[in-house]
Amino acid sequence: PSDVVGIVVIALGITVFFLPAMRRKPGENYSVEAIVLALVASLFWGLAIVLEDRGSRVSIPITVLISLVPQILFSAAMLIFVSKSFGGLTRPSLIRLAGAGAALAMGNVLFFTAANMGNVGVVSVLTGLAPLVVAVLALVFLRERMARSELVAMGITIVGACLLAI
Repeated sequence: PSDVVGIVVIALGITVFFLPAMRRKPGENYSVEAIVLALVASLFWGLAIVLEDRGSRVSIPITVLISLVPQILFSAAMLIFVSKSFGGLTRPSLIRLAGAGAALAMGNVLFFTAANMGNVGVVSVLTGLAPLVVAVLALVFLRERMARSELVAMGITIVGACLLAI
């Protein structure tokens, strides 16, 4: 029962977090297309996690590697055929991007290890809190400001995660 309550509380927290940003203000564009694309992206990510979970039961390192190959090929094709330039990347930005890649790889390994040890649905919901981690990191390291409603939403979502974890 705490699993279901936790998921509902997390959903409530996420809704409270994004609701103020979704209000239409005079002169602002409200992109239904962006919302539809985000929902479709979630479907693809969910499908990927289910497929990768099956592979990770055999070998986590091979699953992480093989799942990255199509991403690399697709990104390279977009860079070659769609992008107009390679965008003036500097040495510091390349170092940061390499760090991001290492963090993503570590996240994948930890995710699949956790999924093999527990319920992939619960693990997926808990790792789905990454946007909240990004918000906290942006608050601390980038000095970005958060509205009171966003802070309340983060608290609600963290409570939901705790309910889900117990």
